Amino acid sequence: MVVVVVVVVVVVVVVVVVVVVVAVVVVVVVVIIVVVVVVVVEVVVVVVVVVVEVVVVVVVVVVVVVVVVVVVVVVVVVVVVVVAGVVVVVVVVVVVVVVLVVVVVVVVVVVVVVVVEVVKVVVVVVVVVVVVVVAAAAAEVVAVVVVFVLVLV
Repeated sequence: MVVVVVVVVVVVVVVVVVVVVVAVVVVVVVVIIVVVVVVVVEVVVVVVVVVVEVVVVVVVVVVVVVVVVVVVVVVVVVVVVVVAGVVVVVVVVVVVVVVLVVVVVVVVVVVVVVVVEVVKVVVVVVVVVVVVVVAAAAAEVVAVVVVFVLVLV
């Protein structure tokens, strides 16, 4: 009789230890997966942001070069206009149009930079929310399995 009770107690203890070890392993694996997903998403976001920022810098440099060229052209045109009277109106209109185009390009570049920053923040928030929801669901599943096994024992 005592032997049967001891055997039952040993079996119950072994089952509980196995269930706890399995639960700990599952939680560790879920945590590792969550960390890897967050790191990968952060790396992707950083790479995208760096590429976009490099493109923005190149566009800004091109715009600056265009503005310098426009200024040089305007100076040359002004000299020619002083000599040529009638050409003044046409050159002024062209210069105004070029300056307006440059201003529009600069505004577009600024808008692109702002949109990229907003998208970056939204992506990070969405990834964090998804990871937290997945981790919570995984933890809940592990808890249900542990309770189920303990109830069976």
